[in-house]
Amino acid sequence: MLIVEDQNLDKRVLRTRMALREAFGNLMHEKPFEQITVSDITERAMINRATFYAHFNDKYELFDYMLRYIFHEHLVTILADADALTYDNLRNLAFATLTFLQKFIGHCAPSERNNTLPFEMQLQACLFDVLMDWLDGSEASTQLIATATSSSILSAGLYYARGKSELERETYIDQLMDILMHGIDAMILSHV
Repeated sequence: MLIVEDQNLDKRVLRTRMALREAFGNLMHEKPFEQITVSDITERAMINRATFYAHFNDKYELFDYMLRYIFHEHLVTILADADALTYDNLRNLAFATLTFLQKFIGHCAPSERNNTLPFEMQLQACLFDVLMDWLDGSEASTQLIATATSSSILSAGLYYARGKSELERETYIDQLMDILMHGIDAMILSHV
């Protein structure tokens, strides 16, 4: 499974990062991402700016770290015993991604740029890592499978989380699984 935190880090470093994650997360609930400053974050976390910059270059790097951490924790909760690519594990991965995106997008304060927050690449990288771990290989075809699958799950999850589908969540995931398992070929033939 993904590893976000180095368990060998000093406890003070872990506490500082936790305070920064919590402060930033709370601020994102209160105001749009583009309006949040490093000063806002450090004031809320009750640390000084020098400490912030000892850990992160800017709010974007903190955002990437926070997102990876929260998504990792969410995946671990749902996929704790998953160790191989199976239908059930893939379905659970798609479900976990969709529920995470619904909660994450709903948690952020409204913004004219909410649809372009820089999180898609971070989430896809996490999904890619999980799939590569399950596939247990490094050849080009394995990487292509992990890339296409992670991209499909993320894109479908974003579409649903942004309220663009009228389908119930279970039906939506079932249809996504049909596409992932059987490809679009079967879908095209059923509409001919």
